[in-house]
Amino acid sequence: MRLIFAAALCALMAVGAEISDYQKGERIFYSLLADTIGLNGADFAVQHTMAEWDKLFENRGEGFIAEVGATYPKLKPVISKSSFIRDMPDLKAFLTLYAKDGGGFPACGN
Repeated sequence: MRLIFAAALCALMAVGAEISDYQKGERIFYSLLADTIGLNGADFAVQHTMAEWDKLFENRGEGFIAEVGATYPKLKPVISKSSFIRDMPDLKAFLTLYAKDGGGFPACGN
C-alpha cells in the first residue's frame, strides 16, 4: 500500500512540475515587459491566437525573442536572459489564456 501511495505521489509531483502557472506569467509580464510594451497583458496577448503563441514559444522561445526583440529593442537584454527563458512556460500560459481565441478563463485547478 505504501509503495502504491509513494508511486502515485511521485507521479503527481512529476506532472505538477510541468504545469505552467499563468499567474506567475502575468507577474512576469507586468514586472518585466509591460512598461516598455505600453499595453496591458490582455491587449498584448490578443495580438496572436493560441497556436501562434505556441509557435512563438517553440525552441526555448526563439520566435518570441525574435519578434519582441525586433519590435521593442530595449527588451532584448531582458528577454535573452537565461532566467527569463526558464520562466517562458509561465509567460506562455498567461499569453495563451488571453490570446484571440483563448477565452480568458483559467482551467480548473490552476
